[in-house]
Amino acid sequence: MPPLFAPKPRIDQVGATTGPGTGGTPVTVTGESLAGAMVLIGGRPAARHSCGPQLCTATAPAADRPGLVDVTVTAAGGTSGPVTFTYTP
Repeated sequence: MPPLFAPKPRIDQVGATTGPGTGGTPVTVTGESLAGAMVLIGGRPAARHSCGPQLCTATAPAADRPGLVDVTVTAAGGTSGPVTFTYTP
């Protein structure tokens, strides 16, 4: 019998932690339970993303302004805890 719930996704590491406010920075996310997830950077969906069980590749969207934002992944099991990404001017 299949499990009745999906585990909550977890981010272990983000491959790029800084990028320009214009977006376009390639971002890799490693962790657990990432299959089929959506990558959110600063609360916005990544411009392009693809997620397997332990790896997501994404492209940072443009930001409203420079500064720190959260990176999260949302999948069937919920939303991961955040890690930080910095948009530069």
